[in-house]
Parts: sequence; structure tokens; C-alpha cells
Amino acid sequence: MVTSLLQFLKAERTGNWKLHLSSIATMLPHYFAMDRQNYARFLPVYLADMQRLELTHPDVYKEFAAGNHSISRSRQPFSQVSADMALEQSINADSKSRGGVIGISQSSAALERWFFTIHERASITSALKTTYGLQDGEQASHKEAAPRRVKRDEEDVQKMMGCFPSGLMTDPFTRERLGCTSQYRHRSSSPGRCGPDPSPQH
Repeated sequence: MVTSLLQFLKAERTGNWKLHLSSIATMLPHYFAMDRQNYARFLPVYLADMQRLELTHPDVYKEFAAGNHSISRSRQPFSQVSADMALEQSINADSKSRGGVIGISQSSAALERWFFTIHERASITSALKTTYGLQDGEQASHKEAAPRRVKRDEEDVQKMMGCFPSGLMTDPFTRERLGCTSQYRHRSSSPGRCGPDPSPQH
């Protein structure tokens, strides 16, 4: 499961369309096993549609195959994100008001104006940020390679490693947990199975 997740992240970050589909196909059985009904219900339909995309929508397929199914907002490598995340980081982020839509107005007409002008307000906000140099500049390295992030990740690794000798994480497959008592501690011919000591030969 971890490998499948890492492959999916790599597909999104690098714009690899074939890896995107194959990693989703690999993750799909886990959604059924974990009873994630929405994913289990709709992902097979999505996967079937996307596998036929070259026949049904060849122009879209060419763009996706060229790495354009995910979006890069900078020139940094391994920085592409899915379309919904890019939308949250750009238009939605630049058009938010304090507290969001909740509480800004009780008038349905005012809310409609707020939604219909969201893209214009977002473009104005982006232009002002660019004019006053408030946008993040191009960085020579990925933000996850920054010293602060590397230090935090290393601390998290050390915390995880510390769980093993502390007793917080135990091996569920020890002989005691499998129900092997002292009288069943001989080596069985079948690995992982316990049986009584053999009867003494007379």
C-alpha cells in the first residue's frame, strides 16, 4: 500500500499519466477492503473511462500523456500538483474573504455576486502581489529540501524509530501472541504453527 501511494504521488508530481492510472488500479482493492464506499464506487468508473480516453477524447489524451494532467506553478522539478489542489492554491486562495462565505451576507443575490466575481477578484489579488513583490520567488531547491523541513522530517523518523525499543510497538506474530505455551514450544514442521511436544518413544 505504501509503495502504491508513493507511486501515485510520483505520478502527480512528475505528470506521468500511465503511472497515474497504474497506481490507482493498484490502490483500488484497498478501498474495498477498508470500506471506503465513495472511492470504491466511483474509482472503477473513472479508471475505465480514463483507459478509453485515447479512443473517446484523443486530444485530451495527448495533453495528459504529455504530462499535463497535473499542474506546475513553478519551474521547480517534482512540483506538479493535481488540478483541484492547484485551484485551491491559486484562485480559491486569492479570492477568500475573512471567514469565507459564511457570515459575509444573508442575501442570496450578494452571494451570487460574490461567486460570479471570484475569478476577477483573484486575478486582481494576484496582480497586486506580483506588483509589490509578495509572490514567492523561484527557489533553487524544492521547499521540502529546506533545512527546517529536513530537520523536522529527521525528528519524525527518530520518533518513529524510538517506538520500536520502547515497547509501544510489539510483534503480533510472536509465539506467545499466537497462543504457544511452554508445552507447545518445539519446532514444528510447518512454519508459524504450534503443536504439542512429541510423545516419548518407549
